[in-house]
Amino acid sequence: MNVEEQRQIKVKIKSQKVLLTISILAIIYLIYFGVENPKWKYYCAVAGAYLFTKSVNYAVKLYENIKLLNQTTEQTTNEVS
Repeated sequence: MNVEEQRQIKVKIKSQKVLLTISILAIIYLIYFGVENPKWKYYCAVAGAYLFTKSVNYAVKLYENIKLLNQTTEQTTNEVS
């Protein structure tokens, strides 16, 4: 894997970290909003469940990209040695 592909993976990792953080903060806000407003409890639960699944998806993609980047870094280090 060349340097350009490694750079693209690093950019994906950064964007996935941002998306994961935003979705987790949104879940926390929805929980707070749902507890404070009983009329919106159902809607907050549905939206929170959706965001939770998206958060898990972002976390899995983040893990895979970090693992891929570590493998390519090890391969590059072994090739140089």
